[in-house]
Amino acid sequence: LLVFEIAPDAQLQAQSFLQLFWQQQAFLGNPGQATNISGVRVLSSQRSGQPSNITNVSALVGEQFVVFANDIRALRHGLQSAQTAQNLAQNIAYRARVAALPARRIGLAYLDTQLLSRGEKPGALSSNFIALSIGLTKDGITLDAGNLTGTSTVGDSSSLPNEQTNEQTLDVLMYSPATAELAVTGRDLSQFVGSWEKAGLSRELLPPFLGGVDSATQLSSIFSGWTQSQYALAKISGGRASDWILSVAREATRLDELNQAATKAGYSVVPVSIGETEAVAWTRFKASTRRRSSASGLETELLGLHLQQGDIEIFTSSLAAMETALAAPRRSLLDAPQFVQAMAPFEAADDAVVYADWVAIAPAAVNAVPAIGTIQSVAAPLMRHVGSVAAALEGESVHVFIQFADLD
Repeated sequence: LLVFEIAPDAQLQAQSFLQLFWQQQAFLGNPGQATNISGVRVLSSQRSGQPSNITNVSALVGEQFVVFANDIRALRHGLQSAQTAQNLAQNIAYRARVAALPARRIGLAYLDTQLLSRGEKPGALSSNFIALSIGLTKDGITLDAGNLTGTSTVGDSSSLPNEQTNEQTLDVLMYSPATAELAVTGRDLSQFVGSWEKAGLSRELLPPFLGGVDSATQLSSIFSGWTQSQYALAKISGGRASDWILSVAREATRLDELNQAATKAGYSVVPVSIGETEAVAWTRFKASTRRRSSASGLETELLGLHLQQGDIEIFTSSLAAMETALAAPRRSLLDAPQFVQAMAPFEAADDAVVYADWVAIAPAAVNAVPAIGTIQSVAAPLMRHVGSVAAALEGESVHVFIQFADLD
């Protein structure tokens, strides 16, 4: 259902527009048939060569609205809702969510969060619905939303001791390189691990050491208990399909538990020298599936590596990723112009943020969340100019900035 408000003194233009529309449909072999619904004259036609449930439907409602639909039932339901109190404008939950949003905006979106999850069906008006305020800057679009799910997906800063500062956030991000395709920071790793699947995302998209493989489930449960510790998780390009770097405020007890869990899962805890630094690798042998394998027919499977850098423990999915992390402080994500610009709309450097290089991450994002593919198709002229996407969490509110590039 698509509804347009008719501008003052533009009723004749609206009528002319509809007449021209139906003249074109008739020329294409889809002449309109008139019917009356709730006192409104409605024109509809079957599109040639389309499934039986796809139609053209339109109506001129008084001198206020032009309404279109692809199914006459949708238009009938819309007209009936407008004449009763059973419409979104009268819904208490909708009005409460909208009232909490910034008053200055160019648009408003209201949607069921289940639409963003794979295989879910939208439900009735409930806590699953969120409202988004849409704003505009010279560099892109801003989105402001209230509480999305009742829990944070990247960490809840309200539970932190007062002595926690943004300086620790910066220290953790030092090991995320400027070329990172995706970066997530927060103060509660358990929230991130626990929310991944709730968002409808596959565990296979996670780094192996965070539960991306079946044998890492024991490690995942330990990471889930890693609370109130600043962390940064970055996805980078490498020789493998995806490499990951996790830097987290160090907890010696947790590290011992992780090494023990890796051993129970069948991995060896092996020291590895990287220059003058010694890391710990979780490895095991498995039968090679490659045509050209070693003489023994075995190859090494790496679950992950970790090493200490001051008060930070770094975990990576490969040796190359660890070398990238150690070199990152010389040119970290914090110094990258695209990251700085993406963070600019936020009033403060929030401790819980998500950053994505959209050009690099878009194919994986579309595969993980089909709804994104739909948005890309519908808004293709706009989406092809998206450079990066950033989000910041502030209490129960989420602020998003979609930065455009190559607008000339």
